[in-house]
Amino acid sequence: MQLLAIEMAYNIKIRNKDQVARTLAAGSRDKSDVLMACSFISTWIAGNGISGETELPLDIVAQCSQAGKK
Repeated sequence: MQLLAIEMAYNIKIRNKDQVARTLAAGSRDKSDVLMACSFISTWIAGNGISGETELPLDIVAQCSQAGKK
């Protein structure tokens, strides 16, 4: 659901959405981890000017998944 919201917010299509979701799930303990990671992903997309159809780099996704953990 969060990835769909990101797609809608930036008018993009994430081609590897299933892989991104699996990567987020593997690196998350709970829903709040997923929300934090998606916030980081959203910021990364905005900061890098991503548009149109794209594949998110899974190493970036994994870093976002770990960034909010203590």
